[in-house]
Amino acid sequence: MDKGSLLEALNGALSQEYADYIAYKAQASTITSLNAQPLREMLEELADDEVEHAARLRERIVALGGVPTMVVAQPKTATGVEKILALVISSEEEAVAMYTPIWQSIPDEEVLLKETIEHLLIDEQEHVEELKRLKD
Repeated sequence: MDKGSLLEALNGALSQEYADYIAYKAQASTITSLNAQPLREMLEELADDEVEHAARLRERIVALGGVPTMVVAQPKTATGVEKILALVISSEEEAVAMYTPIWQSIPDEEVLLKETIEHLLIDEQEHVEELKRLKD
């Protein structure tokens, strides 16, 4: 992947991180059932993680000579605990699918960028596992 394509992919990921933050915060606020408090708490934690991911992406984009996007992807929404949980699992799985080819395309000599994307990829995979445990 050339530098331009890499910057485009990183900005696409940044746009999605913004959208996921908005969606997770909004969906957490709609959960009022006492039985669903673990999901509400998880969504709040995930939203905080998305903010951290966005910050890391912005740093790497600037380091590569790019300009971080301010465009927000369309947030995905659902109502009801089961639908929200399914949507969030799907969103996190999509993030894994988004970051995997980016990570694979980064040359090994770009250590900081590669480690940053690897960290994001690990976080997203952990999110999927944690959310699936909530579902069971």
